[in-house]
This record gives sequence, structure tokens and C-alpha cells, in this order.
Amino acid sequence: MRVVVTGGNGRVGRSTAQCLVARGHEVLVVDRSRQDFSVEGAAFAAANLLDPESFEGVCAGADALVHLAGYPAPTPAAPWQSFELNVMTSFNALAVAARLRIPRSVHASSASALGMAWAEETQMPRYVPIDDNHPLTPAEHYGLSKCFTELSAQSFVRETHQSAIVLRFPRVMTTADLEATVPLVAENPADRTSMRDLWSYIHLDDIGSSFADAVESPLEGFGRATVVAPDTLSRTPTSVLLSEHYPEVPVVRPIIGRAPAWDLESARSVLGRVPRLSWTGLPSFTSANDHTRSFS
Repeated sequence: MRVVVTGGNGRVGRSTAQCLVARGHEVLVVDRSRQDFSVEGAAFAAANLLDPESFEGVCAGADALVHLAGYPAPTPAAPWQSFELNVMTSFNALAVAARLRIPRSVHASSASALGMAWAEETQMPRYVPIDDNHPLTPAEHYGLSKCFTELSAQSFVRETHQSAIVLRFPRVMTTADLEATVPLVAENPADRTSMRDLWSYIHLDDIGSSFADAVESPLEGFGRATVVAPDTLSRTPTSVLLSEHYPEVPVVRPIIGRAPAWDLESARSVLGRVPRLSWTGLPSFTSANDHTRSFS
């Protein structure tokens, strides 16, 4: 397949493009500048996603479009600037996919669409494990922009009868991030940075694989998948964390051991698999007595 990856110079975009190349796809990375381009085996084209006509020119002949350009979190920029960039680039990517009849469009949503991650005041989930039926309750501009991404993709599918998949995910973490963060969570599980996504994360390699899975999914129409690591950042059982720090939140289904407080059934249904990489498999956290799967 010929796959266009926007934002391919960014962390998630680069991981996705590398995974697609490794799977034998013809990959075109699209970003504002070639300066940070480093995906071996992929081609590059510069384009401004706020100018859909110039962007359309580089997408001709694509079989899939993976849109990962935009701000990955709230930024020092004015809220209306980051909101406009995220919403309009996503809309333009869908519009180009519609005009060119690109069969598959894949977009990045976020756990932030549920309102917990970046809100100034702590937002409680309505229930756990969180599934795809949980209300979208954004409380700041970044999460709101991701709600627009999801709604735009659904509208696109209804209008064009093409296929679009959006992936929701929490903090994306590298091996170095995990090595630095896990000890901090052990020391203070009430740290808001970890609590806000219910101590969840996804490894950078797994998010790249998940976007590649979305490109290859046989799904027709619209799909949404939540992709989260198979455990939390803590060695404490998730049910204990929840009872201590979110006692008001109903637990509608038992959460076994250190499993995340997220329902991953949508990932199995849409992508055919769930993320597999856990920090417990990293050499820095394993011992002779551990039998966890290591990264390879």
C-alpha cells in the first residue's frame, strides 16, 4: 500500500512511518520541513496542511492517509491557535481523503477527549473500566480539539462511505520515559501527572504499531479504538489505586491485578490486537526471578 503519514517528523509519526516501512508499505512522510526527517526507506514531501490544495497534490495515488500532524498536548501558544491548527488540519486531511477517494483515513484522538488529562480541576471518569461509550467531557481546548477530530471522522464516513479509524491513547512513553517515571509513581502514586490518565500509558513502539494496524485493518466504515499498555505505571493493583484515589468512581467490571482501567475490547475488534509492551519487561526493572516479556 502507498501510505501518506502527516507529522512524520514527530515522535509518534516517525514511529508509525518506521513500522509501516518495516511491514513493506510504500511510505510518504509529509511535514512542514525536511530538517528533522529521519525515516529510512520512506520518501518525504513538504506541505502545509492548512493549505488543502498544496496538501492534496502530495496525496494523489495514496491508499491510506495517517494524519498525525498537530499539537500533541496543550502548548504555550494561545488556545485558539493550537485549537485551530488541530481541528483544521484534521478536517483538511479528511477533505483531501474524500476528494481523492483515499480508501482509509486514520487519525489520532486522545484520552484527553474524556476531559481528565489537562483540565485545571481534577475530572472524574463516570465509571471504570472506561469504554468507548463513556461520554466525551473535555474541559480544555486540547481535549475539545480531539472531540472535533472524532466527530469529523464520523461525519466523513457518513458523507463519503469511505473508511476512517481514530485511535484514543494516553501518555506516549519511550523506554527512557518509563525508566524515569515508574520510580516516581512508586514514590507518589497520587502525583497528578500519573493519576490524570488513571496511571495508564502506551510505549512509543506500540503506538506506532497500532497506527500501522489501523492502516491494515479490514474494517469498513468508522472505527474507534482505545490503545493502552497492558498494565499501569504502578506495581500496586489497579483496584487498590482506584479505591484510594478515585473512591467515588463506580467500578462496573472487575479489574484484575495491574490491568489498566480502560476497556481494550475496541482495540481487539478494530485492530485485531491490543498493545503488548509493558515497562515490567524492560531490563532495568527485571530480575533473575522475573518472567515478564522483555522488549526486543
